[in-house]
Amino acid sequence: MALSRALNDLSRSQRPEKFNALLLYVSSKSAGNLVSSLTAMNAYCPLSVFLEAARFAASLAMLDLDKIQRGLACCQSLEWRHIAEPRALLPLSQQYNDVGLSQVDDAGKSLISDIDAALNELDELKSARDARLTQTAFTPANHGLFIEQFNASSARGLAEQVKARGDNNEHWVQCLFVGDAGELSQLMSIFG
Repeated sequence: MALSRALNDLSRSQRPEKFNALLLYVSSKSAGNLVSSLTAMNAYCPLSVFLEAARFAASLAMLDLDKIQRGLACCQSLEWRHIAEPRALLPLSQQYNDVGLSQVDDAGKSLISDIDAALNELDELKSARDARLTQTAFTPANHGLFIEQFNASSARGLAEQVKARGDNNEHWVQCLFVGDAGELSQLMSIFG
C-alpha cells in the first residue's frame, strides 16, 4: 500500500515519464528467514534497498531473540531515485563487457586471413585471444527473488497493479524499477 501511495504522489522528485515496471520482491514469515533469503541476492547484485532490508531484518531477528518488542511507528522513506547509468549495477556492467568481448571476438574472427606466412604466429595469437575472450564475468544466478513485470499507461494504473501484489507474510522487501520497457529489458536479463 505504501508503494502504491508513493506511485500516486505527484510531489515526489525525479518522477518517471513512462510507467512500465519491474518488481523484485522477497517475503518471509520471520526476519531471520528474510535475511537468509536476501543473502544470495545481495551477493549477486547488491542493491541498496535489499542491503538495508537485510540489515534491518537481521536487527529485528536479534531483537526477537532478546525478546525486545519494536514500535510500530517506524517507516522507510519512499523516494524516486533515477539510475542515470544502468551499467553502474555490477552484473549489468559485467554482462555489457561480456557482450562487448563477444562482439570483439566476432570481429576478430572475420579479420583472420589465409596468409600462409603468418599462420604459425596467428595460431598462437588466436589461441591466446580465445582464452581471454571466453573468460566471462557475468553469470546469471538463482537469487531467490520473485519477479513481476507491469505495463501501465499512468502512475495510477501502475499503483493499482502493485497494490494487488502480496501475501500474508509479515516481512516484505520490494524494489520497483519504473521506466521505459527497453531500459527494463536490460534489468530483466540480469534478474529474469
